[in-house]
Amino acid sequence: MLQHRFPERRLQNMPLFRPSDDVKALVQIELDQPPQHLYHPGSRVSGRVVLQSTVEEFVEQVTITLQGHNDTYIEDDDTSTRGGVNSSTTSTTTYRYQDQTPLFIFRQTLFVGNKTCLRGQRHVWPFSFDSFPSMTDNDRTFPYRQATDDLGAWLSCRHLLPPNFDHERSTSRKCSIVYSVEAHVICTAERKHPDLVGIERIRFVPFRRPRLYRLPLQEFVRTFDLPASRLLSEKRSLRTRLNDTFSSDALKYKITLKSSLSSEIVPGEPFSIFCALVFEDTPEPMPEICVVHFELTRLQLRSMTMYRGPRVSFGGKVHDRGYRNELSSFVEDRLELACDRENGQAEKLEDQLKWLFRIRAVVPDTVCPSFQSFSISLGHRLAFTIVAEIGGKKHELKGKVRNSAVVSPFEGSQRLVTGQPTPPPAYEEVMGESSKKQSLIA
Repeated sequence: MLQHRFPERRLQNMPLFRPSDDVKALVQIELDQPPQHLYHPGSRVSGRVVLQSTVEEFVEQVTITLQGHNDTYIEDDDTSTRGGVNSSTTSTTTYRYQDQTPLFIFRQTLFVGNKTCLRGQRHVWPFSFDSFPSMTDNDRTFPYRQATDDLGAWLSCRHLLPPNFDHERSTSRKCSIVYSVEAHVICTAERKHPDLVGIERIRFVPFRRPRLYRLPLQEFVRTFDLPASRLLSEKRSLRTRLNDTFSSDALKYKITLKSSLSSEIVPGEPFSIFCALVFEDTPEPMPEICVVHFELTRLQLRSMTMYRGPRVSFGGKVHDRGYRNELSSFVEDRLELACDRENGQAEKLEDQLKWLFRIRAVVPDTVCPSFQSFSISLGHRLAFTIVAEIGGKKHELKGKVRNSAVVSPFEGSQRLVTGQPTPPPAYEEVMGESSKKQSLIA
């Protein structure tokens, strides 16, 4: 009876010995700046590549790379049911969407040749990148069908570099923008472990874009009617309340509640919310109003993170047909902001029926500035609720600055002095007539 025999293993195809676990080689990158140093466009990135090993190494080449890239990862489950009424089978397929887009890549060769590195010693190769880039060095359209969406959330052409960013809601949905310095040490074929790699991440924050004009303030207005009897000191009787509600002859004042704030916010720098209560027409007789109270009941900074990726297989190849070729994700985070005073008495202008109130709030310096990139974008929206109390009745004003932007705290080559922001405009300029407002914007 014939039996199938497996071929014998040949000794020459097997290693004569296994690498020892005691062999340790370490490549480190020592930057001239401290680990928490912030780099900006034009900053110099310099340091040293250090090699230390417990055995003798024969180095052939040493390279250093300064690079930036954005990574996105999204998992999407597709559940399908098969079978009849009595018996059915449910199956779930997980599709993965991933994008790794380089923003820029600068590479330098520090050494080429043959060098013997003795064990237990430090072997150093200095490097220097004279200028950190300010823009990406490539375009990005593949592998998306559309370079951008209808909202313009992503960019496909060269653009300004975004800051460091990391957002992970779960292990199945995350995105990041990373800048790093990476060193590769290539040795001869006789060495007993793979090529050596050392990576050091760095922090990058772009400069604030210069503007040739001052952005207009975002204004929110609400108009309401206030019965004159509410401004009297004594309590209103039931007959007076019914007359104010149903009678067309009751004396009422037309009042406007306004709020204005800037559409640009700097992290770590206070910004102002201006509030005003104004009588539109000079009433006769003049009402006697003692106190007008303002109260800030809500102040939120909403961060909207949008990222996308093409569908990939387990081998990392990009699909061009089938179930959802690409997928995008949207995540909204809310942050309650702190302010100097949430309520207080308004200030009355002399000889005018106008009361003014200012609230100063601050965005934490840990908030990432707004940006747009190839597959990741970050936007912000400021939402607030202000309550004005006059004559014992509260009137609410809500507002959302949809196009608000958190800008970089760095302007040019110097940072703005924390705690000493640009003085806000006067109340009269902000809450004045339209002619004054136009002159302020210009």
